[in-house]
Amino acid sequence: MEVESEESLPFLDVLIQKQPPHSFSYSVYRKPTHTNRYLNAQSHHHPAQLSSVVNTLVSRSIRLSDDNHRPSEINSIRQTLLQNGYHKIQINRSIQKHLNPIPSNKENLPPDQPKTFLPFIKGVTDKISRILTPLNIKTVFTTHSKLCN
Repeated sequence: MEVESEESLPFLDVLIQKQPPHSFSYSVYRKPTHTNRYLNAQSHHHPAQLSSVVNTLVSRSIRLSDDNHRPSEINSIRQTLLQNGYHKIQINRSIQKHLNPIPSNKENLPPDQPKTFLPFIKGVTDKISRILTPLNIKTVFTTHSKLCN
């Protein structure tokens, strides 16, 4: 159970702080043992998995922070991602995409495509994906091994 200390309460991933008079502020909560280590951009993973790290952290920092804490959260995420080998251009593009979203039109979405799930092996599965794309078969890349209970 979380306990309030110094007029703040960590709840899930959000740090809720009391502000005078009768209001609250919100920011991303990280445990004191947090190391800022994420999937390194130079590691052997599919580019979609690497970009999802950037997009998830940026989305989380924007959605869980109020207007006062958002600039510091974005700067924190930017520094963390740079330390994990991500390019500044990719980080800034993701930040802009989340700060200025383009409204989507769900009426123009294509029908569900058939999918195939393949383990990502650089140079092999990307060629298979290019062969399947003209046949309207979407390729979903998976990792080689997964941790099991």
